[in-house]
This record gives sequence, structure tokens and C-alpha cells, in this order.
Amino acid sequence: MKRFVDIVFLFLCLSVLSACNRNREEPPFETELPVREIYTPENVWVEINDAEEYDRLVGWSGRLFVVNSPDEFPEGDGIGFSRAYTEADFSNHTILVYYHIHAWEFDRFSYRYVYYNQEAKYNWSILIGVDSPEPTYADRRCLTRFAVMVDKIPEDARVTAGFGLNGNDWD
Repeated sequence: MKRFVDIVFLFLCLSVLSACNRNREEPPFETELPVREIYTPENVWVEINDAEEYDRLVGWSGRLFVVNSPDEFPEGDGIGFSRAYTEADFSNHTILVYYHIHAWEFDRFSYRYVYYNQEAKYNWSILIGVDSPEPTYADRRCLTRFAVMVDKIPEDARVTAGFGLNGNDWD
């Protein structure tokens, strides 16, 4: 009987000790944030053997711009920005602009925009849907400009972006 009481006592002590940490409220790892406006992705195709133009476009790939006023839009991308961009409400919004060079034609894309609470940074994930992991054209590449409008991001905030592929029918 003493052994049974000792086991019950030990179980109660462990239960109390493990419950102590349950009351501590920790913020979630990430908070999903709304995208207020999605701009149509814009493409510039280049032949790989056009070394000068290809190198110029590669220089844009992977670049993220956090635009808090019309004069912060990048220049010289070969695409330009319409009034839908330049006349946005920058007092309440930020436009994120991301460039990526790739080898696919795509007709599906999706975005995910989150704030990583523990790292204190914003992250915008871009996923394009392609039919095959193989390039659409062996001799051409595409620079795509992706853009979204989000709630105002503080000027000193850390912001990152990532790019990925998705294929439903890949073998």
C-alpha cells in the first residue's frame, strides 16, 4: 500500500510541475497578415545568348523593394509602373515589389504574407504553379515582377521574400 501511495504522490507532483508552464502565454510563431491588393505579375523574357540583357535581368533577380512612397519605386527594370502603383494610398499602405528570374511560363500563383513574431520580421512568400519542374524553354529565361499592397510597414522593419514552385502533376 505504501508503494501505491508513493506512486500516486509522485504522479501528483509531476502533474503539478508540468502544469506550471501551461499558464505562460507565448505568442504564436507567426501571424498571418492580409494582402490588400494583388498586382498582376509582369514578365520580361530574354534569350540566354543575349548576354548583356540576360546579365542585366539577372541583376534584378531576388531583389525586394519595400515601397512607402511613389518616389521609392525602382527604375530601369524594363517594365515600369502604372498609376495603379504610383497613385496608391501610401499613408496607410506599403507596396512590396519582388523580382525573380526563372525558366517557366505559369498561370497560377499564390502569396502568403506573415509576421514572424519571435524574429520580428515580415515575410512574403511567392509560389508559382508550373506543369513541370523542367524549364518551359531551354534557351529563354523570364524576369517576373511580383507586387502586393499591404498595410503600412514601418520604415525600419525587417522584410524578406521567398520564391518557390508548385506542381500538382509532377511524377
